[in-house]
Amino acid sequence: MKALLSSLLLAAPAGLLAVRGAPPCSDDATMGQVANAATAMLGSTAYVFPGDPCKGDKERFSCHYECDASLGAGAQWKAVRDVVSADRNVTQSITWVGPAAAGGALPNGTEVMFMVGGGTKQSPCPTGCPGFKPFVAYNPDPDVGLVELSSRGAPKVALATAEFIGHVFYVIGGIISDLNHDVYRFDTTTMRWIEPFRGAGAGGDTFTPRLGLSSAVIGNAIFTVGGVGETPDGSNVYSQAVDILDLGRAGDAPANAVHVWHKGPNALTKRAYTAAFTMGCKVDVAGGATDGTGTGSAQNLKIVEIYSVPEGKTLAEGAWVQSSTPLTYPVSHPG
Repeated sequence: MKALLSSLLLAAPAGLLAVRGAPPCSDDATMGQVANAATAMLGSTAYVFPGDPCKGDKERFSCHYECDASLGAGAQWKAVRDVVSADRNVTQSITWVGPAAAGGALPNGTEVMFMVGGGTKQSPCPTGCPGFKPFVAYNPDPDVGLVELSSRGAPKVALATAEFIGHVFYVIGGIISDLNHDVYRFDTTTMRWIEPFRGAGAGGDTFTPRLGLSSAVIGNAIFTVGGVGETPDGSNVYSQAVDILDLGRAGDAPANAVHVWHKGPNALTKRAYTAAFTMGCKVDVAGGATDGTGTGSAQNLKIVEIYSVPEGKTLAEGAWVQSSTPLTYPVSHPG
């Protein structure tokens, strides 16, 4: 986890990188091990909602972890108890696995984090039961905190990916009762869910349905990579797929935005539950899990791959290279 957090924070604004010694937030002793957590960056602060009750808390209130990377090498994670008043309509203990999460700015400039879907952490579903659809917003203002929103129109999806762009919260992929083909959108200008869509490219490109996929925003597009898909006979298979959702005029009203899928070149490694993030005009994909032996037993990875686009080419015409600097530790399921 430590190596992955260090890598993720390399995508922070340039001013945050002017530090010596250990990268900010690289000491994860407070947080320990978490997987399939809801994560987001709001400003310079990273937030992790593992969906677990606070350690040693008999009342089972949920906790999250946060770290302000602007503090430099001394930045450390701290646990924050999500105590909320009844009038905020938030369940006392939010315990779920694999929600889709992303952070961004509302039309009034307020930065918030949205979390939706996931599965319950109850037997007999050790990895989560799809069909659970809480819809929660987190505002770091201590007078606001967690707010449970209406789930009308929200997807009952787990292990999806999400991005926040153009005042719209996008939820892509994952599993409902079967693998999800649709793209769900929550419009923060109206605070309502919009009818989901599938979309297709001029050449007939469509989204490859899969769970455990990752994504990153580059320009006015959402870049999705990896995950676990299905073969024609219904078997699970780790994926190299790259699907790019062109949003066109993403800053306009969602009804006016373009939504077109384009196929990109496959990643070099079949994997899921990886971290994807942009650095300039490149997409870095780090860690993840794969079944390289074909035994059905997943292996965590240290591999970092970089996708870049030559000048004059479209986003779907890039190429992959494997970084010569892998992660320090093999990691997966970053959330």
